[in-house]
Amino acid sequence: MRWLSFAIVALLAGCSTGPDAPPEIARVNGYVNTAHYVRDVGQTFVNPDKFMEHGGDCEDYAMTKYWFLKRSGQVAPENMELVVLMY
Repeated sequence: MRWLSFAIVALLAGCSTGPDAPPEIARVNGYVNTAHYVRDVGQTFVNPDKFMEHGGDCEDYAMTKYWFLKRSGQVAPENMELVVLMY
């Protein structure tokens, strides 16, 4: 079985992750998306600071966004999910 993707889903009533997203979601999304994509061999995970400095792959983007949103206190953890898709 291979990893297909990790995705972060902000489950906020009436909100999206697009231009009309709450400011904190848009800020975190824009900031984390500045990190460089680096293909990962072996599915190792890096902490958010290392990811922002050296880059990472899809699960690193998702987990870093979750971490920043949770740490900000602007989005309650119970309103977010980390979804794992495998094939």
